[in-house]
Amino acid sequence: MIYTDGSCYKDKVGASAVLYTNGTETATLKYQLGTAQEHTVFEAELAGIILGTHLASQHLDAGTPINFSIDNQAMILSMQKNTRQPAQHMIDEIHRCTNELLQQIDKERHQEIRLKPPTDEENDAFQTHWYRSPG
Repeated sequence: MIYTDGSCYKDKVGASAVLYTNGTETATLKYQLGTAQEHTVFEAELAGIILGTHLASQHLDAGTPINFSIDNQAMILSMQKNTRQPAQHMIDEIHRCTNELLQQIDKERHQEIRLKPPTDEENDAFQTHWYRSPG
């Protein structure tokens, strides 16, 4: 499971991604984008996903699903839009990174990116699970 997040704290905007394997923290990536005058939390959320794709590509394990836990509904919806929007360059980078990740994954495993949890009949090893933030 890869948890991603972006935030602003003490006027600094940053992102992180944390990889858990069997309930144990395995790897972490962090990045500080800059000040709140220069960047938004929305950009930080996107940067967190980019960091998450890098963690996933560095820790591919045959047969182990790759799940992303993302808590920002606006960011999730923006990823599904097909129109130009703020931070489009970061959204394009996420798509490039996920396509690159898919090329790393053995095609015989029939893996694909999912924007929702798979049904019981499906057996995918690469999934993104979209969760709505509570409250």
